[in-house]
Amino acid sequence: MNTQASVDQSMKKWEEAKDETERTAILVAVRKKVLHDLDQILNGATSDLAQQMERYTVLSLLGSFSEQVRSRVRLLEQNYRGLEGKYVGQDRLERVKECLGGMKRKLELLNDLKRGRKESGVRRHPLD
Repeated sequence: MNTQASVDQSMKKWEEAKDETERTAILVAVRKKVLHDLDQILNGATSDLAQQMERYTVLSLLGSFSEQVRSRVRLLEQNYRGLEGKYVGQDRLERVKECLGGMKRKLELLNDLKRGRKESGVRRHPLD
């Protein structure tokens, strides 16, 4: 059942409720369900973003790619700091942190490769 249908059904129950305690219980249950559904959507979107970033990393060229990865690291850092201050599931916060760590490692690797190429005098990209 989708979230909207669930909310609609619960609101009918709320209208039929006999007292405030019953109404409050229904509203709390709806709130929990909606928050759970939204959390699932956000978790899926975060996973999709991580997969897309990974795919982009694999397909991109080394030359100008370092700056793009650096931008992604800054974006993930902002995202992580924003999530720390809000109520989010610990598993979601950990996934963002893992993704950030992975991107930082990739950036370090790219920087090491670029330094190694410069030291050896090898040019593989016209912008080097």
